[in-house]
Amino acid sequence: MRQALTALIAMTWLLFSTGSPALAQVPKTASVGFNNKTDLNIFIQGYTIVNGSKRYGPPLQLKKNGSMAFESSVPVAFRYYTICDATQPGRVLLRDFQVPIKNREVSLDVVIQMPGNRLVIVPSQP
Repeated sequence: MRQALTALIAMTWLLFSTGSPALAQVPKTASVGFNNKTDLNIFIQGYTIVNGSKRYGPPLQLKKNGSMAFESSVPVAFRYYTICDATQPGRVLLRDFQVPIKNREVSLDVVIQMPGNRLVIVPSQP
């Protein structure tokens, strides 16, 4: 009995001494928030190209004048966003607008750029 106990203790010690501690991995995803600062009801959908294929996120609906929506688990890479008019879903207002996703939390505003009255996505101002 004593030999079995000694062998068990030796094997347990050997198991714990040879393994290295597991290091925490930094997630390679981000959360992206949108704030609609226009007077239009819009849909926003983004995609990221991963291994040559498009990975789409969920369509986000934003109501006019201050509505917010969030997208989680966005890969840290370049993300392309398309904005459509919510009253006429076939009408594309902005197509494949490229946004670099670098941080774990990104906050963006949808605004109307005055020369030409076109929609753009800009980083949120604090």
